[in-house]
Amino acid sequence: MTPAELTATIEAALQTVLAVEDFELTEGFDGNGIDVSGDAWTWHVEDERSYLAIDDEPENESALPSAIEKTLTLPVIDALRTLEPATRVVLADLLAASRDPLSIAFAVIVRA
Repeated sequence: MTPAELTATIEAALQTVLAVEDFELTEGFDGNGIDVSGDAWTWHVEDERSYLAIDDEPENESALPSAIEKTLTLPVIDALRTLEPATRVVLADLLAASRDPLSIAFAVIVRA
């Protein structure tokens, strides 16, 4: 799946729990990939990797899952968990490919 297809799938899931004005899809800041952004988070999706950024990222890795849940909110996470299992695997694999601890923690949440 291309970044455009993946983010369109993410967008459809988000629209089940968020108003259109509560998130946006934009071209990545470096011209690569697509960003899906809320008020305090950005999920960047490219061909080879993906990563999550949140405004208040904790330094302690054990606190990452709760920070993700607090920032994205449980309705958003639940909506992402309704994605087709094969799509969730692709998204989680792209997040893990970033090698970023926050993104890896998010991959675990997306896979659950």
